[in-house]
Amino acid sequence: MISDAGDWLPDILEEHASELPFLWMRRTEAWRTPGFSVRALVQHDERLDAHTDALALAREEALPLLLPMVESGDPHEVLSAACAMLRMGLERVERDVLDIFGELAEDAVQGFARAFAYTRVELEGAPTPTPHHEVTVLRALAWRGALKDTQRLGALLHHDEPEVRRNAWLALAFIGARGNLQWRDVFKGAMEEEPGLRRVALRTFAWSRQKWLLGELRRVVDGQAPGRPEALELLAILGASEDAPRIREAVADKSLGPERFLLVGRLGNPALVELLLQAMESKDAMAAACAATAFRTLTGVLVESGQFVELDEGQLPIPDAALARARWQELERGFEKLTRLCHGVDVQQGLPSEALSLFDLPSLADGRLRDFFHGRWEGGLTMLEAFPFRG
Repeated sequence: MISDAGDWLPDILEEHASELPFLWMRRTEAWRTPGFSVRALVQHDERLDAHTDALALAREEALPLLLPMVESGDPHEVLSAACAMLRMGLERVERDVLDIFGELAEDAVQGFARAFAYTRVELEGAPTPTPHHEVTVLRALAWRGALKDTQRLGALLHHDEPEVRRNAWLALAFIGARGNLQWRDVFKGAMEEEPGLRRVALRTFAWSRQKWLLGELRRVVDGQAPGRPEALELLAILGASEDAPRIREAVADKSLGPERFLLVGRLGNPALVELLLQAMESKDAMAAACAATAFRTLTGVLVESGQFVELDEGQLPIPDAALARARWQELERGFEKLTRLCHGVDVQQGLPSEALSLFDLPSLADGRLRDFFHGRWEGGLTMLEAFPFRG
């Protein structure tokens, strides 16, 4: 339990409170950010923990700052404030947080799911006036491994609101194969979702170890069916060397956009590296940048030129194509008998123990999902989502 630490300077508390929403937003993005390392995530979580603990230690003195945040509806402000308030160890404050949660509009409760999961607040009897509130509580319980009955989640997969369905899929991903669903029956509905939600749903099937999933992904890819881009992404992560021709065909399909080159990095088959080298030599800057990212994912080699493509969300480095080809000529012979590489390491039989120090977060996440699906790792999504992250 947090112990009282005396008076706090208002300016210091304001600094702690103002830092947290950005840090939580950055953490949310970290698992999708190439180059973001496990070490950087651990250090990031230490900062988050320190700011949160300071506000929790301040208790009553911090509440004037935290209450407007937890009521704001902004997911990162809600998460920041709720975590600090629920760490205070004060039953009255816990009740206040739950009361605020129950009173907020259905579109303002998004940040509570992780706050409830990370702080272990008692959720029995928590207010659930709408399906949005209900699924938020169910998702937190699933993350904790405390959700015994999954039938309600199955019903919420058919709710009219996409955000309710998304949280239901995420909750089922935490539960995994223990989810009492007719998984094949809900696959068709999952493939009819919009692309972002379809991606979440497909990964839930993988976290649930549905062994028929690979066959369905190949059927969707080969049949040019709706959902092909999302099926290709997951097939590249979970599939085998027999899927290299499918990825090669996808890379040739310009309608899939420049991100199609990332599939090569996710599959990790050295036989497809020439596709990346050619893309880096092309005049399509976005395609070249995506190919360079895939090249790094596969080989572990950075081939930046010092120039960048400007994007709405930032800059993407343009590769040095000549350097990439030269480095591949040095590496190719050592990789010619391998079928799956990640950062230059053979991962065909699973991630090695040094993966935590060698791989960036997107590669680690893909590898953990693949190893879990194939029965080589038992950690599950909850371990990847843990806060603070311990590796």
